[in-house]
Amino acid sequence: MLSPKSRNLRLSAFIISDVMRVVLSGDPMNTLSQLLEIASRLDHLGGCAEWIARETVHTDNAISQTGTLISVLTEDIREKITNLVSELEQIAGMEGSH
Repeated sequence: MLSPKSRNLRLSAFIISDVMRVVLSGDPMNTLSQLLEIASRLDHLGGCAEWIARETVHTDNAISQTGTLISVLTEDIREKITNLVSELEQIAGMEGSH
């Protein structure tokens, strides 16, 4: 069984690789719609995690902390995706100017 840290890293790597695949697909409209879908999934995940953390804070501290951790990781992944997309846009811009 994977440790929580390993699972978190695998989730981050999976989402980031999915974003890279989307961004590198070349179709701007498709890329935008898929990035919006990923953002929507992250919103849903973060919202569920926050709800779990709130609802279990007085009954099961471990579950509540896990919900909080997932919520924080969701924001971390969102930030990494934003940075990755910005970097890829800059690279694409530099390649287009040659």
